[in-house]
Order: sequence, then C-alpha cells, then structure tokens
Amino acid sequence: MHVAIISQRKEFSRFFELEAFNFGSRVTVFNESNADLSGFDLCIIDARMDIAITDPHTTTVVVGDDNVGENFEEVIRMPYPTSLGELQHLYMSIMLGKDGNEIVLDADEEEKIYFYRVQNGLISYCGEEIRLSEYEAKLLERLCRSAKTPVRREELNALLGAESGNIADVYICKLRKKLETLNSRKIIFTVRGQGYKIVTDMEWK
Repeated sequence: MHVAIISQRKEFSRFFELEAFNFGSRVTVFNESNADLSGFDLCIIDARMDIAITDPHTTTVVVGDDNVGENFEEVIRMPYPTSLGELQHLYMSIMLGKDGNEIVLDADEEEKIYFYRVQNGLISYCGEEIRLSEYEAKLLERLCRSAKTPVRREELNALLGAESGNIADVYICKLRKKLETLNSRKIIFTVRGQGYKIVTDMEWK
C-alpha cells in the first residue's frame, strides 16, 4: 500500500507516517496543497490543507475539525489528535477486503520463496540464490508454514532456543535485509500484539 500524507505540521506527518511504516506501507509526505496525488492507495490529508481529491481509486482520510476542510466529499473523517488505536484500526480496515479477508497480492506481483536444500539454508527468491544461517532458515520456514497467519514472538524465540529476549527480532531483521532488498518490497510484517507474518508463498524443491 502506498500512502500519501499531506500536512505542513511535522508532528502530524510523523505520527501517521510511523504507523504506516509498521503496516509495511510505502509513505510519501507532502507539505504543499498542489502535490500530485495520483497513484496512491491512501491519502491522509490535514484538514487545514486546501486539497480536493478526485481519483475514485484513492481512499481519502481527512484529519481535523469538522468545521474545516468542508470541500471534501465522500471521505473518511478522523479527529486530530487521534488515538493510536483508531489509527491502527483505520490502516487495518483499508488493508482488508470487503469480505474481511486480507488482500492477497496478484500472482504477477508476488514472488515465491523456494527452499532447495533447507538443511544447508539454501533458498531462491526473486531469481537469486540466498544462503541463510541455521537460525535464519528455521525462522523463515516457520513463518512460511504459518500460511500468512502471524506467529507470536514467544514461539519464534523458543524455536531459536531462547525463553525470552529479542533474539527473534534480531533474526527477523537479518531476514528482511536478505530478502526485501532484492525487490524493494516488504514481505515480513510486524502485527501488533500477534507477532510476525510473511506474505509470500513457499515451495519445496
């Protein structure tokens, strides 16, 4: 999901930007009313800005008092300041389909992870062979076997031989660097209160 945030208030932009990053979104921040907003999936607009959105494919959220931004029609409105819970609910609802199921990437947008010799930590992704450490391979295999369902951090820690601490976070970071840099697309997501999930398919060779 590509998110545009339009505001001249830095604290406003930063608040919405950080949580969008947590949901794996790409974010572009504008501080001008004449910004080109075509091609975005979601536009979050400070109601103090004088902007009109006409793209029917763009979800528009106007944030601010009801007595400003009256030129907006058929948009989602949020108060400002807003709670983190409300913001998370907004992002989650936009990322879900009408039937309540998570949106699945089209086949031509999604690359599978191929496990060749998992005992040696060798996988293929985006046409590249990647060598993983023992722990990286264990973690990736568990995420892939969860069928896009979040895996709790505690379970991942136990899988890596730790009862507590942040060892799972460390190896998630390592996996992201090895996988997500190949096509600049986020595939490992942090799901607040639930752990981590991967949104790509796995196939054994």
